[in-house]
Amino acid sequence: IVINSDLSAVAMVISRGRKQFVWSEAFGKSKDYELIINLHFSPDGKRVAFTAEKKRHFYLVVDGKEYGKFNTLFYDSVVFSPDSKRFAFLAGYKPRPDHEDFFAIVDGERQTKQKDFALVEPTFSPDGEKIIYFGSENGDHWAVIDGIEGQQFPITGVGPHYLRKYSNFAFMGARNDTAYLVIGDSLAGRYYDLIEIAASSSTEDFAYTAKLTESDTLRIFLNGRPIEQYVATRYPKFSPDGRRFAHWASDGEKQFAVVDSVADESYGPISDVRFSPDSKHYHYLVRLGESPKRRAFVVDGELLLKMTGLIQNPSIFYSPNESRWAIAYDVDSTEERAIIDGKEYSGYTFVGEIKFSADGKRVAFIGQRKGSAKRTHLVFVDGEEFEYSGAVAPKILFSEDSEDIFYWVIDENGKRLYLNHEEIAKFKGSFPLEFGFGEHGNIVFYEFLEDELYRVTVSIGD
Repeated sequence: IVINSDLSAVAMVISRGRKQFVWSEAFGKSKDYELIINLHFSPDGKRVAFTAEKKRHFYLVVDGKEYGKFNTLFYDSVVFSPDSKRFAFLAGYKPRPDHEDFFAIVDGERQTKQKDFALVEPTFSPDGEKIIYFGSENGDHWAVIDGIEGQQFPITGVGPHYLRKYSNFAFMGARNDTAYLVIGDSLAGRYYDLIEIAASSSTEDFAYTAKLTESDTLRIFLNGRPIEQYVATRYPKFSPDGRRFAHWASDGEKQFAVVDSVADESYGPISDVRFSPDSKHYHYLVRLGESPKRRAFVVDGELLLKMTGLIQNPSIFYSPNESRWAIAYDVDSTEERAIIDGKEYSGYTFVGEIKFSADGKRVAFIGQRKGSAKRTHLVFVDGEEFEYSGAVAPKILFSEDSEDIFYWVIDENGKRLYLNHEEIAKFKGSFPLEFGFGEHGNIVFYEFLEDELYRVTVSIGD
């Protein structure tokens, strides 16, 4: 079963004996098939696609319409364009038993026949107008952009990425011990090695990491020009809004982050720089000294609370207004901790996703204390812990006005919906399949009862 992001539509695979079909609110019941996989919604949540098998042939079904029949269908190659208006996938058809032709299918139409595919899924440009995939034959690879085949290379990779400056795709193509930056079908740069490409989502800026000779160090080329004030540079990164740029750098002795052309203080070896969702903040992980057991996050150039122990799987969370941050991490594989506004909370078996309210003033997570009963879990809200003898669903919701908090608790008697730590509704069955807000601020969730799927709405009064 799959549910779209705003909880307005659902699609599910239903088995009846040896047959399977998909039911969706978008198109009702599909045809019967022997096997159905890769059921998913388009990015806008309005279209449904899946791959199906029947009598040793494969089909792609989009919005209830069948495209096939194929002898081979690369099910993980099925993609929608970002605006959901177009779709593409890779497939093979045998005109005779000893021969198979391969095609990209774009918007339901076969494209130029290929001998084989380099196993890279088709990629649409951000506006959905252009599409690229890679053909292959006898060890050579080539890009096919809007149905036109490009130059052949024994090796292709690092991409493709869409460059707004050229209104075309870029990737690495290598032959005769030389790596090229290929833009469309043009060779835009010649290097000994080229390993990374990044592109802004809103400006014409782009960057890649390469070295000119075997003895050269890796360095970033920004818009085709090398960043030369450092001995080495790597990991180019644009912010989500495409207007900020960061990278790793070294002066030969120290490592540091460079953000918007300004170098941070060097604290020690660092990970790659990452931006917050709204692009206002950035962070990275730093190792303090020689010991791998002393680490810290750096946010906006400031070293935060030091974390001790063998740190694993650190995650950072920002409030919607980006005014607050929180960290969850594993210590020595025996304990999980949280840091909220610089204060550390320790002694947990696990710490779930840390959730901020819409106004950024409230914070919550689901966890379990070390040494507590196996079925005992807690909800941490604004520094207080509320413990329950049961499992707590992994998702917490704050209301739009940030005043109320909702979550589920389940035990042997069923599941209970809590509002501000008080039970307001009780239902049979296990955790809901999905849980969120619907129209008018009501709670909406999906669940199975006696093999029937229900969408349940819980009205929340003033």
